[in-house]
Amino acid sequence: MLGPELVLVLALAVFTAALARTRPVTPSPPPRSRPGLVDPETIRGLALLGAGALGVLTVAVLTVGIVGRTDLAEGLAVIGLFGYAAYLALVVPLSGWLSRR
Repeated sequence: MLGPELVLVLALAVFTAALARTRPVTPSPPPRSRPGLVDPETIRGLALLGAGALGVLTVAVLTVGIVGRTDLAEGLAVIGLFGYAAYLALVVPLSGWLSRR
């Protein structure tokens, strides 16, 4: 079962990076005129950071799987996917809160 999990992690990383890089960013007014809204450029940077982390996780899962510890590699992939979902769920509200400060 390592193969499908590895492909899933890699596909999610590539999809996130492609989505963040191809989405056009329009110039936004200064943050003071839009209270409570998050700058799109910040969200783009955070999405690319998460995609990079998933890329590193993919390499780690592949390396551990090649060594022969497939059970550990599968666990890393699942924990990484749930960790990425938690990262995305927390990063947007947190960056919005920080932009209001």
